Amino acid sequence: MIKNRVAVIVKHSLLFISLSFAFDPVLAASGYSNLRPSAKFKVVTESPELKGFARSLAHYVNAGYADYVVDKIDSAQVRARVEAKMDSIYPTSSLDLHVRQSRAETVKIIGAQLAAQYERMLSSYGEWRYLHTRKYKGRTFLLYGLTLGESSDYLEVEVDLSSADTKIVDWYMYGTEVWLTDIFGETAGLVLKASVEKDSSALAGLAMVGKGYQQVLAIYDALPETLRRNPLYRSIFVKSAITTNVDAFPEVMQRVLPYVQPDELIWLRLSYHFILDDRDNSLKYLQKMSAIIGGDYELAALEASNYLARGDFRKFQRTLVDAVKRYGDDEMVYYAALTLLVAANKMAEATEVLSVLDRDFNRELARDALAAQPELAALVDSPAYREWLESRNGS
Repeated sequence: MIKNRVAVIVKHSLLFISLSFAFDPVLAASGYSNLRPSAKFKVVTESPELKGFARSLAHYVNAGYADYVVDKIDSAQVRARVEAKMDSIYPTSSLDLHVRQSRAETVKIIGAQLAAQYERMLSSYGEWRYLHTRKYKGRTFLLYGLTLGESSDYLEVEVDLSSADTKIVDWYMYGTEVWLTDIFGETAGLVLKASVEKDSSALAGLAMVGKGYQQVLAIYDALPETLRRNPLYRSIFVKSAITTNVDAFPEVMQRVLPYVQPDELIWLRLSYHFILDDRDNSLKYLQKMSAIIGGDYELAALEASNYLARGDFRKFQRTLVDAVKRYGDDEMVYYAALTLLVAANKMAEATEVLSVLDRDFNRELARDALAAQPELAALVDSPAYREWLESRNGS
């Protein structure tokens, strides 16, 4: 179950690229540049109000109300960042007055366009679970784990706390390693440059959107090396390729990896090596990913399963105990521990986890319900479970 959650990277994990945008040059944020999330982002104890806000975002998205999140987006700040990125691709100073005026006029419809884009994107991100709040250089980030079917990803949401109402100003998907505003801004900048200079060569990579798998491969392979290294085109390539052929993810990664820096695409590298059952590299990127996001019980469980597969029971148990200590407020860590302990044939320890779920989370743990889960079937047939059940029913 845990392996499947990570091993499959499907089309909904990656951002869709759209070209129908227009931006107001008045909103340009001079000198603004975005950050790549890293271990320098420090986990902090959030205020009750911010924790409530963070959990509300997850609650409403999971309930199918992405419009709630859209209402929390600061469109002016988003457009400013998009404009800054756009200007870095094709500076406003290079445009004549007529082009600048035309672009300014189109901003009248930007609000409705962006709202539609936001809601469609957010609705495709699957189920959210809030992890923690992080700070870096005076900026605040809310981290979420995303689950859609058997695929997973992480989402970093930057928020502005300077006004009475907390507002969303940007978000970052770890599967693509690009910020939303960078995607919009760079795409718009390339389109503007091509239209003004009458040269569409820089837009070659955009042709991958909506094409069949073999066409996507051919277009990517024909790009100049500089564009194959471009994070925007890289994300378009991966998303477009696996949209049409999800089973080709390893082949897609093999094409991408020669053009990726060692510290890039950590989440996709982890998934890639997990699929290949490459335990050494899986462990390497598990630990890198955990450091980057500030930890998560799912990554800890995956690390424990890696040690279990190696037969290193000492590290397996230590990692599992550390995960329970660190994430013990989340009942899901106990389910992960339960599954792994049964896989390790540690039935007595597994019944201790059952006791925690029974006592602290008031969960019904009927024999039939446990037996219906293939990964737990061996538990209910064990002497340790029968003893635990007798003790529980007699208490």
